[in-house]
Amino acid sequence: MSIKITLGALAPSITEQLKELNLPDDKIAQVLPFNLDADAITRLHIRGIITDTEYNNASKRLMKKIVQVLNETN
Repeated sequence: MSIKITLGALAPSITEQLKELNLPDDKIAQVLPFNLDADAITRLHIRGIITDTEYNNASKRLMKKIVQVLNETN
């Protein structure tokens, strides 16, 4: 399954995007804490605390964690 998640100040929350993909509620609940992480990364980037490269690297690491959680079997 291919999943596209958009990060950024104007993007819907990660959980909202996953709900649109009709993923099971338990999977969406597991990803819920990553909303705060995505918001923090974006906030640091907008305020100039992290560079574009740091933002891109942090976003990639966050996406890897999200994929890892979504691929876990219960």
